[in-house]
Amino acid sequence: MSETTALRHAVAGTLTVRPRRIAEGVAFAGFLVLFPGFVVYHYAVAAGLMPAFLGGLFGITSLLVAAAAVAMGGWLLGREAWGGLPQAQFVLMATAYFVVWSLMAYLTLGSAPYAGDALVESLGTLVLWLAAFFVASFCRIEGRTRRLLFGSAVAAVVGVLLAAMVEHGSLLGPLVLFGGEPDADTPVSSYQQVGRSVLVVAMMLAALTRVYWRQLVVLASATVLLTGLGSRAHLFTAAGLFMLVLAISLLRARRRGASIVLLLVAAAGVYAGWSVFLETRAGEIVDLASSTSWSMRLEMQALVLQVISDHPLLGDFGYHLREVGPGLYAHNALSAWPQFGLAGFLLYAALIGYFSALSLLRVLSASVASAAWRMASMVNFAALVLVVTSEPVFAMLPALGWGFAVNALLEERKRRTTVRYAA
Repeated sequence: MSETTALRHAVAGTLTVRPRRIAEGVAFAGFLVLFPGFVVYHYAVAAGLMPAFLGGLFGITSLLVAAAAVAMGGWLLGREAWGGLPQAQFVLMATAYFVVWSLMAYLTLGSAPYAGDALVESLGTLVLWLAAFFVASFCRIEGRTRRLLFGSAVAAVVGVLLAAMVEHGSLLGPLVLFGGEPDADTPVSSYQQVGRSVLVVAMMLAALTRVYWRQLVVLASATVLLTGLGSRAHLFTAAGLFMLVLAISLLRARRRGASIVLLLVAAAGVYAGWSVFLETRAGEIVDLASSTSWSMRLEMQALVLQVISDHPLLGDFGYHLREVGPGLYAHNALSAWPQFGLAGFLLYAALIGYFSALSLLRVLSASVASAAWRMASMVNFAALVLVVTSEPVFAMLPALGWGFAVNALLEERKRRTTVRYAA
């Protein structure tokens, strides 16, 4: 490489260092606040240790992160960031499509009383997607300081959940703390939102270690904590992640002994604690016929299938607000069909399927997968499980998975560029 070319690359690299550091700093801070910080904040509010001076925290933080992403849009869409990757362009173009669709659907509703709420719900979801995608695209937990901060945040999450168990004298202490109805004056998070944060924190902690048995210990511990919290969807997803990592370890690890021992210990633990599990909220899984939550979901599923049958191409934007009320939509990927039409549903499904397959294949094909690909594979697997079984299109975990896959791709590109220039 000539001196002129080398100088040009050096100058270009210098010009992108500061924007990249800003993006990574904002993304890391956003991750800490949105996930471990969310649990600690709402514990303090629920326990009466402080007022909810930041409201529900997640919404305002997501809005600020999304605003930062828009403010850095010129650089993000340039060669050194999202714009240089077809996968990132796929996500951004899909998001733009959903924005345009939402606006057009709102206009077609005319003076319908629920039109404004439907638009706010849809655009609010896309803001969450943008924030999650930005955070995951640039979040890097590297270096002593960031690892110390993240480790402290993990300890705080575990500490507050254990404190809730001790305070209420039961494994179900976290459910008692977060299981009530949110108060308008004190917006304490529900157990589902806390469960989402616990799951994401556990996945990041597991991804940061290359040793399979340590990943399994983290996921098994998260499963126990989520059992006490009562967030069934996230509990079973954590258990699914445990089985996924176990299967990968049995396929890839040179030493499988520790993984097999952990499987036997986990099986013994499930057997010994089965009677306790049946007394938890998650224990309803063995008797769904008597679960009011399951009955309600069946009703919502029947409704969405009827809506799809009546409006197969264009859907019925905000139908749930007109027919039953806020939050009463199908809790799976089919909720995207009425919201964004058949094309939007297929686009949403394509995003989830593509990034899930990409991440898993990268982890299986690499001799030693990077932390970024481990995180991408776990989050995309979790998102896939949840959108099939329990989460609607309004959830943000899929966008987080897309972002972590882009993060891993950016890391790969940076590594290849460094090698090429060094040569």
